[in-house]
Amino acid sequence: MDPWLRFRQDIRCTEDLTYFNVGTMGPMPIPIAERLLNLWDEWNTQGPGDPARYEAWHDRVEETRRTLARVLALSDDRLLTLKQNVSAALLFVLAQIRLAPGSHLITSDEEHPALLAPLMDLARRGHPVHVIRFSAEDMLEQIRVILQGHSVGLIALSHVSHMTGRVVRAAELGRLARDHGVPLLLDGAQALAHVPLAEAVSAADFYIVNGQKWSLAPAGCAALVLAPGAVERLDLRWRGPGRGWHTQYPQNWEGGWDWVDPAQFESGTQPWPLWAVWKDALDYLEVFGWEQLFEHQHRMARDLAAALAIVKGVELAATPDQGTATVAIRLSGWAPEALQPALRSRGVVVRALGAPVRGIRLTVGAYNNEEDIRRAVDAVRDLAANGTLPS
Repeated sequence: MDPWLRFRQDIRCTEDLTYFNVGTMGPMPIPIAERLLNLWDEWNTQGPGDPARYEAWHDRVEETRRTLARVLALSDDRLLTLKQNVSAALLFVLAQIRLAPGSHLITSDEEHPALLAPLMDLARRGHPVHVIRFSAEDMLEQIRVILQGHSVGLIALSHVSHMTGRVVRAAELGRLARDHGVPLLLDGAQALAHVPLAEAVSAADFYIVNGQKWSLAPAGCAALVLAPGAVERLDLRWRGPGRGWHTQYPQNWEGGWDWVDPAQFESGTQPWPLWAVWKDALDYLEVFGWEQLFEHQHRMARDLAAALAIVKGVELAATPDQGTATVAIRLSGWAPEALQPALRSRGVVVRALGAPVRGIRLTVGAYNNEEDIRRAVDAVRDLAANGTLPS
């Protein structure tokens, strides 16, 4: 059997929907959903507080941590701490980052509100924010000029834009940040199982991924990778004891415990079944091969963009020209807030985007096929021909 057909058959929502919104939430394959239900049942029936079982759950989470470290090609000197979502990981960094009084921050015009909200809090505390144009060819030069003219405390950007799918030139950006002694945070919410990651992860002081999009894990799975020296850039206030808390009582209250454990940054009891099944989701995808997965998704996105481009009234706002699986369009006469539900009424699930794109985004998963492309294009063509709403 065609492996991509087998993949599609494991995605239940494809039976009734044309689902082009993996960039918001990926549908779990049937084996992963069943595995999660079994893990919750085991959690409930075998006594989750039984010390023997409790340690077994910790061990399963450590398996997920090791799997993620391998998929991300982490070096041994980088810490990987698990979080409930990207928002929590961003807050962990941005609420604790050491900033000199009045130091400036750099971000872009294509960031998710999860990053913008804590940056706004920092701006209110006296840290001016510079907003560069993410999709501009001179993006790095914009950053260079700001670095040369201001005392910058942090660069915080997406690795892959959630609006356009554009990919930052991470290696060059990392060198630029290091040359100026500025920490770099990359929000990789759109990256895992979508594009290659190793270069961006190694370039950043703080790199964040989640599991609920292209890696098809349940919501509640995210991770923060800290480069060597990154912990020292934080004024740590959100810190737990890690796994060794029950083996000793602190004698030095100011010094705390004398070990470094990634679990120290995970703050207590967590939804262990969610984190445990993330490993299963990654194992499921790995069977298809990462490079083959990236290429298949990218090819489907290229075909989708090409088919949409010839529909009268369609303007391509973003194309998958960097190996990504993200397409964005504008449709003449339609506001994105109206176009999204109009497409949904025809069984096509997409995401409306605000400025600067002001269109709809279609994100392609490995389960999408040519029939999905036909249905989406037919729905857009029908709306272009037969109905408009004020834009």
